[in-house]
Amino acid sequence: MSEKTGFETISIEELEEILRQNQENKETQEEK
Repeated sequence: MSEKTGFETISIEELEEILRQNQENKETQEEK
């Protein structure tokens, strides 16, 4: 597989932003 998965070029800042969004989504779902 020579295709890039996207994770090969993702930056630490992008990973942290994704983790923040995931945490916010979990908190929002728990409120329902």
